Amino acid sequence: RRRGLWCQPLWVLGLIFYASSGGLLSTALIYATQSQLAPLMSVVIVSNALLARFLLGEPIGKRDSVAIIIIIGAVVVTTLFAPKATKKYESDELIELYKQPGFYGFISLLVALLFSFFVVNRVVLGKVDPKPPPSSACLIKFWRADIDYVPKYQEQILAFSYGAQAGLWGGLSVTMMKSAISIIIEYSNKGIKEMFIEPLTYGLLGVLIFCWVFQLYWINTGLERYPAVFIVSIEAVLNELIAVTGGILYFEEYSQFTLKSALLFGFGLFLGVFGIILFATRDNYDLEDDVFKGCCPIKAIENDPNKHERPVDAISRRPSWKVQASTNRRGEMPQFGEDGNVLMPPAIIKAESLRSDQGEGQEQQKDDQFEMTAMSL
Repeated sequence: RRRGLWCQPLWVLGLIFYASSGGLLSTALIYATQSQLAPLMSVVIVSNALLARFLLGEPIGKRDSVAIIIIIGAVVVTTLFAPKATKKYESDELIELYKQPGFYGFISLLVALLFSFFVVNRVVLGKVDPKPPPSSACLIKFWRADIDYVPKYQEQILAFSYGAQAGLWGGLSVTMMKSAISIIIEYSNKGIKEMFIEPLTYGLLGVLIFCWVFQLYWINTGLERYPAVFIVSIEAVLNELIAVTGGILYFEEYSQFTLKSALLFGFGLFLGVFGIILFATRDNYDLEDDVFKGCCPIKAIENDPNKHERPVDAISRRPSWKVQASTNRRGEMPQFGEDGNVLMPPAIIKAESLRSDQGEGQEQQKDDQFEMTAMSL
């Protein structure tokens, strides 16, 4: 029987480390701008890739190596040319910032992305999962999606949606955390009691908890289905992009840009997006060109719990669970026609043929008996 997450020591330890990183980030936001710190979160990609390779045995291909190098370059460029000057905000100023067009634009972009990725996730999950969530059935019916065919791009978007949604919620939590830190600094001089009287404190705390819970949910569900080197990398880069966007639009950090710094900062973000695309289009199941294969090959483990099964059959593009369900008792895999439909397995074809021949023989016997009876009369 599989133990719950809270009964697994490694998962609890990872949760503690994850929460600790949020505390360190909160401290760093006191001394630097959000746009300056957010790109540094991409360092997670390098450490995560190495830990996933040597602890979980997940291969790192040449494509992954190129993507990591590009993202490191993006981190360096965006950090060098991000706004440097920090500004302390009071609660009244933060409330006014919530009313600015920049904040409305930031929230509108975030909601549109979250909604799009959620819909795509649930529609494709309704195809590839034999027991999908209830929302999948409603969305599939609304979009009239073909439940027996999953194109490759949908399989890739499904994988990408888990890390993307975790990164989007994480980027929003960084923006809200910056606001919360500003309030703590303001009331540290006035008195701690007044901070708990301020309604904005509870509002920000509620949003932070909400974002953190959903970020943790999408990371965990993604890691159950796909490699850590893929999910965490996507989460880290999207987290960075949304946090940077929140700092620029909400805290109006764009006012500190010169033309040169703005162009180079934008170029760094472009490199980050390009690195995301390389990761998003990787094959998470047939990765054989491991760059560490020569020095330290991965040992094959029977019934490896970290091995992820492909949700879609690579040949027929049908959900894997449907292909497995159509396998006959002898373990023979079915054949597929040009239209992608499952052809009858050979054993079943033979059985049907024998049954048909027996049926024709019985009908012939009945006809012969009838003729003999008629002649005798």
